[in-house]
Amino acid sequence: MSVSLALKLSGEQQLFIEKALQGKNILVDACIGSGKTTAIQNLCNELPGSKRVLYLTYNKLLKLDAKAKINRKNVTVTNYHGFAYMLLKRSGMSVGISDLIQTFIRERPSIGKYDVLIIDEYQDIEQELAQLLEMVKESNPDIQIIAVGDMEQKISFI
Repeated sequence: MSVSLALKLSGEQQLFIEKALQGKNILVDACIGSGKTTAIQNLCNELPGSKRVLYLTYNKLLKLDAKAKINRKNVTVTNYHGFAYMLLKRSGMSVGISDLIQTFIRERPSIGKYDVLIIDEYQDIEQELAQLLEMVKESNPDIQIIAVGDMEQKISFI
């Protein structure tokens, strides 16, 4: 027997989901603990099954958490390296983890069609990941983009 606890969403989270369901592009900059990821996960479970959703997280732990909470076949939940690996493998290429993103950018594998791109922790996107995202957008010019993050948490490389 599984027990699920219904989480009451805040007004801001509900507004976020409402605007996203209307097809709006959204950029959220909110502090740690404000419920950004919870709102994304709820949104993924509310989007119509006809929408192909690509939900990109920054790391493997975020990916595993999201996969455990999103039970929709139309939502691809992965991190950037996992996304690059999946598409390069489909194209018959095998690449080491340290070269995945660079190889993806150079080889330009077929990305496929998506209706919605969700980016979690956007504040940590560096140049190569930005190029990968641009390629997703080029392959899907009408894609709805939803990005959430916290610029106060930005990882800086000195």
